[in-house]
Amino acid sequence: MRARRPRIGVLAAENSSALLDEARALCEGVTGVRIGDRVFGPATFHGPTAGAAEYALMLAWARIPEGVTAEQAAALPMAAETAWRALDDLGVRPGELLLVHGAGTTVGEAAVRLALHRGIRVIATAGPTRAAALEEIGARVTAYGEGMAERVGARAEGRVDRALDTTPTGGRIDRADRPSPAGGSLPTLIELTGDPDRVLTVSDFAAAAELGVRITTEIRYDRMDEFARLAGEGILVVPVARTYSPGAAGAVSRSMVRPCSWLAWASSAFAWATLRLRCGMSSA
Repeated sequence: MRARRPRIGVLAAENSSALLDEARALCEGVTGVRIGDRVFGPATFHGPTAGAAEYALMLAWARIPEGVTAEQAAALPMAAETAWRALDDLGVRPGELLLVHGAGTTVGEAAVRLALHRGIRVIATAGPTRAAALEEIGARVTAYGEGMAERVGARAEGRVDRALDTTPTGGRIDRADRPSPAGGSLPTLIELTGDPDRVLTVSDFAAAAELGVRITTEIRYDRMDEFARLAGEGILVVPVARTYSPGAAGAVSRSMVRPCSWLAWASSAFAWATLRLRCGMSSA
């Protein structure tokens, strides 16, 4: 049975001092973690802080592995969780050929990395920014846009078994009742796989409902330790383009208007800060 989506609190800096003192007092008798340990986990990005805060309460967390920076760890939870869940819900198996559409996004690249680690063959569509990096880890990369179906078909040399849409340019959770024109890229992915049930999207929910494509929405964080292990081994890497101070987070989120900004910003805001204090809760 899947876990319910956790309700996770974020503490604004001006309200955190008294609560932090109380948390220190509650730490007496807690084992497995100490004040000063480097840990990471998801924080809610709803509300006025957009996930940016000096302190946060987390229901799921893991230790930051050696060699992984705080910024890299902060970008892991949403990208890794969404990619892992999407691959599971799509039902892709080792040896199958998977098309990851939008592999240049944070979720898309995480899906490529996890799929390759599972023994799945991958064709990835991406722009020039991440194409070389995706080729280097073992994906067969082609450009998206006009002629994509023909290019993917040539790289596949046969039928694509399953397709995962990780692009943020279709219907989104903030306007789920407005599908992208003609279902965006989903008709092409259906054409390539031959069956809408073999296609899953993480964003274009309205078009998916019209076309019979799978979706995945139920967030769960029971794999945090696994994400940490894979990050420590260099298998799971989420590229961080830039970092911002918490005070600049609101302005940055309002200024992001490019099509590819939605998933990139969400994955950063979802786990903005790694915590230096954590007590009273067990590791997920």
